[in-house]
Amino acid sequence: MIFCNGEFLAAEQPSILTSNRGFLFADGVFTTLKVSEGKIYFFNAHCERFSLHCKVMGFLPPKIESSAICKLIELNNAHSGTWRLKIIATAKAHSEGLALGLREVGSFAMLLDPYLEEKKESCSLKTYIQPIVTPFSRIKSLACAARFNVLEDAKRHGCDDGLVLSPEGYLTETAFANFFWRQGNCLMTPSPALPLLWGITLHFVEIAARQLKLDWQEVIKTPAEIPADGQLFICNSLKGILPVTSYDYTPFARDSAFESQLQVEYNQLADLHVIAH
Repeated sequence: MIFCNGEFLAAEQPSILTSNRGFLFADGVFTTLKVSEGKIYFFNAHCERFSLHCKVMGFLPPKIESSAICKLIELNNAHSGTWRLKIIATAKAHSEGLALGLREVGSFAMLLDPYLEEKKESCSLKTYIQPIVTPFSRIKSLACAARFNVLEDAKRHGCDDGLVLSPEGYLTETAFANFFWRQGNCLMTPSPALPLLWGITLHFVEIAARQLKLDWQEVIKTPAEIPADGQLFICNSLKGILPVTSYDYTPFARDSAFESQLQVEYNQLADLHVIAH
């Protein structure tokens, strides 16, 4: 079952109108939340960013009710295991051509599917050589097909994910995750001034790092500036924090004690930002 424009429907029931601007032009935004054991993680943070991104794309954000998500969990019998909750909104065209002001929302849907990706203890990265830069690089826009090319390219070369560089050759992010590394007593991550999406998980990793009395730096660096003795990580809503053991086939060591400290601190924050069904 899915939630679509105020109704709970069978997943195969809805149809896409040929006038839907999300279908025609990827004129919309989405966000992806983790639902685990019936609990919705970082709901408020996702809603705030989702609302902001709708406005940046030029349309009024729909109201996301946690009660509707809880009912969706009930209808899909999603009380156990890990599930991927995707919330999508598309814009409606102005009734009179290029009018001023925010447009109305066209379609609003919430999809809940089992998260079937194999759980990994670590991952490998390779550089994706083609920069991905759009006016909406910092927005979770529906126009994200290029991101799947990043993943496919990495897998063709025997790696798990690709690390995208800016046109100037600076580190940004992977296909669907943020990237950061530890250097001594400091965690570093590519600056939000670069063409990248600042993730919800990364925000809470920063809070966890500060609670552990670590320095936090948002930097503009090239791959060559990653220290050989650094510990590398990626993070997103579904993977959480995942160590990186090789980048461009160069191995990077792990620090199990540090990983455990960071993970515990992050998990404690996650438990404080949960809605239980």
